[in-house]
Amino acid sequence: PLLEVNRNSPAQQQEQQQEETKVVAGGNAILQYRLLTGAPSSSSSSSLLSSNLDQSVGYIRLTRFSKASTAAFVQAVETLEAAHADSYILDLRNNYGGVIQEAMLTASCLLRDPHAVLCYTLNSRGGFTPHDVEEYVVDPRYPGYLLSREAKSVTLAQVKKESPEFFSGTGGWTPPSSYASLHEQHVKRRLQTSIAASTLSSQSSLLSYASTAEATEGPTPLSPDLSKQYQQLLAQKPIVLLVNEGTASSAE
Repeated sequence: PLLEVNRNSPAQQQEQQQEETKVVAGGNAILQYRLLTGAPSSSSSSSLLSSNLDQSVGYIRLTRFSKASTAAFVQAVETLEAAHADSYILDLRNNYGGVIQEAMLTASCLLRDPHAVLCYTLNSRGGFTPHDVEEYVVDPRYPGYLLSREAKSVTLAQVKKESPEFFSGTGGWTPPSSYASLHEQHVKRRLQTSIAASTLSSQSSLLSYASTAEATEGPTPLSPDLSKQYQQLLAQKPIVLLVNEGTASSAE
């Protein structure tokens, strides 16, 4: 067989080699990130990557939550996305917390459903108030729905469609989760949060469908709603979250 001839000049070959071996990494004392590439270790019984050895993993370590950490997180994701990361590891081990609102703003950009509950706070009546993604979608600093192959604007677009009054410019707005309890949300606003048993059941069905679809010929067609959710599930990039067991910080 004929040998393949590289017609690039020595300088171009050197530049190409440097580009191929370029390390994508950065950060500071608050956040560090790196693009992990190459074949998984043969000593590992399981891998975060699929059998495709060309896939890359974006690794992000967050040590605290603050305005600076939120901005650094968004910048790290943009850099790793530009480097074509296929999946992510978010390392929150030894994260000592910080500003809970910043932690929730960071978490909100990883969830597509604007009604997904991020956390609960204890209110003056002794009940637990749920706080959902929607509260942070309307924040001017909301970076969009990240770590997915869908457009970053999909969650914001859904909120604008469902609740255009939030963006009318006529004054402040009352987030649905400002009501004192889940009971008040359900009874007064007739809102169903993403922790409802029906939603968890449908998500479980989708995961089961995804795990068996390749092993069967002509899987049972999904309903339109489930089919839409299934496509959204396929668009999400795999994320592994590392936390310390028993930590009391907002990282957990």
